[in-house]
Amino acid sequence: MMRACLLLLLAATALAQTQAPAPCLQRPEAERPYSLERLKEMIPNLASVRLVYLIETCGVSFPWSAEADRELRGAGAEDGVIEVVRRKAPAPAPPPPKPNLPKEPSAGAIRVNPKDGQKYVWIPPGTFRMGCSQGDRECYDDEKPAHDVTISRGFWLGQTEVTVEAYGRFAQANGRSAPTGSNARMPVVDVSWDDARGYCAWIGGRLPSEAEWEYAARAGSKAARYGLADEIAWFNANSGKGPREVAAKRANAFLLYDMLGNVWEWVNDWYGNYTASIARDPKGPPQGTHRALRGGSWNLYPWNARASYRVRFEPAYWLNYIGFRCGWE
Repeated sequence: MMRACLLLLLAATALAQTQAPAPCLQRPEAERPYSLERLKEMIPNLASVRLVYLIETCGVSFPWSAEADRELRGAGAEDGVIEVVRRKAPAPAPPPPKPNLPKEPSAGAIRVNPKDGQKYVWIPPGTFRMGCSQGDRECYDDEKPAHDVTISRGFWLGQTEVTVEAYGRFAQANGRSAPTGSNARMPVVDVSWDDARGYCAWIGGRLPSEAEWEYAARAGSKAARYGLADEIAWFNANSGKGPREVAAKRANAFLLYDMLGNVWEWVNDWYGNYTASIARDPKGPPQGTHRALRGGSWNLYPWNARASYRVRFEPAYWLNYIGFRCGWE
């Protein structure tokens, strides 16, 4: 008899707990759902049937997760409570949107620099074999050892050598002497390394490193030159004994003209022997007496028009077969 009364009392208590209004209903709707910490405090003190009623009525404020499951069970929650929490839990917050980063230009993309009006081509990052090309029997010792180099950041490079017209803008804006020659499409010559560096700074750019220059000249080619010499370069046998207008020969795969032949091009590096151990964005020796030049020129033999061929001059030298092109970030 006593056992039956006890069971009736428990049932009545559970029924009363279920039917008693949920305290959360006295709060603003946005404050009604239970937090995980609050539920963990309630679980040991309330019957499961009351917990289920409260959670059904008020909801929970936290998303369901394996960690929430472990914490609730650790507080003593039964399966029925777990199930209703799982059902009432709000969906997880969506991940934050990915930042809208600017896309890197594609290889061969072209921009016009507003200062000098010249076209610049995007050179993507990559890895190449710098120095004497495999099978090239015309290499000099300073083109060795061949070594792998990574250019880790893309950059813009002048599609042509700097022209007389473009350099004229620079000279006029900075009170310098006008360039030699009157043909606007000719490459500017008779410029020192300091002249070249000053021009590149004026357009917001810089001289390319020797590694960047060779990487751009090769444009993926592993050969000594990116085409037949007469198709891509001006040299002593086809130039008519002087520089020629830019972009009159075939471009390489990066759409760059006259990377070989026409005029020598100053690069930023001091001249020195290769250090094969520096395989990422090498910048040349930290100091020196001569600056490096690349590409060959109109007064040399065709076998000098090779991607790995290099010479040196003192920075103050200016000659009618020395020009340059700029890099631009």
